[in-house]
Amino acid sequence: TKPQDAESKYAVQRPPARITQQCLDRCKGPVLVVHDEYDNLQTATPKRPPLKIVACVSSNHVSKAVFDLSSSLCRGGDSLKVVTFALPQEMEVPGWNELDRLYLDYQAECAKLALAQPEVEVDALLLPRSTDVAESILAYCEAEKCDLVVMGSIELSEPKKVIFLGQVCSAVTAACRVHTLVVKNFVT
Repeated sequence: TKPQDAESKYAVQRPPARITQQCLDRCKGPVLVVHDEYDNLQTATPKRPPLKIVACVSSNHVSKAVFDLSSSLCRGGDSLKVVTFALPQEMEVPGWNELDRLYLDYQAECAKLALAQPEVEVDALLLPRSTDVAESILAYCEAEKCDLVVMGSIELSEPKKVIFLGQVCSAVTAACRVHTLVVKNFVT
């Protein structure tokens, strides 16, 4: 949204798209939706085309909210890929580690979702990344031709009037060519 004048600096210039409204209606926390000028998620027909949703998760506490919100947006025919990116050397650590636990936790969550909504294609993926996490997310989303990227952002300071995103979220939302949903959580 862009400010129209000083009195209506938070005014929305156009009505929110259906997918935006669904996100806002279902989320119990602060959400920031960033999208391009072409609203490819809103259709004139009552039945929307299937969505390819990518949920980027990690070991932070916001990732569970990212998964829950992503799964609540899924409808019949949709695809949800729950992705965790790790450096190749992190993936090769012998024995049980935190990354294995995280991956298995999200595999279990995906299995539960697949049972609850069998018409939704859901999968948890552990993928290698470059040193730049945002670059890895963008490359994956472009390769998969996804419609929506959902990720979490943690603020480590007091909430201010201006909304700041973390470094990775800022880079992804600035460069991503598809809709990006950022689940925010402020830690004080």
